Amino acid sequence: MYVGKLTLTCRGLTPGSTYSTNVGGFVADAQGTGRVERSLWGITPNTYYLMLVQRVDRSADGSGRDIYVEVLRGYLYIAW
Repeated sequence: MYVGKLTLTCRGLTPGSTYSTNVGGFVADAQGTGRVERSLWGITPNTYYLMLVQRVDRSADGSGRDIYVEVLRGYLYIAW
C-alpha cells in the first residue's frame, strides 16, 4: 500500500471561480491559480489514476443546481 501526499496546482483558470477535483475543491485566486493538497492512502504503485478538474457553475434557471464543466483531464501515475 502506498501512502503519500498529492499537491495539485492549476494555472490559467477563471479568477474567483470554484473548481472541483478528484482530491478536493478550491477557488481560483486573482491570478487564475488554484491548489489543493490531500493525503492519499491505499494507492497501488505502477497504476494510472484519472484526474479531473471541473469548474462549478450555478445553473441559470434559478434552480440552484451546480453544473460541472470539465476544464482539464489528466492521469496521475504512481511509480514505485
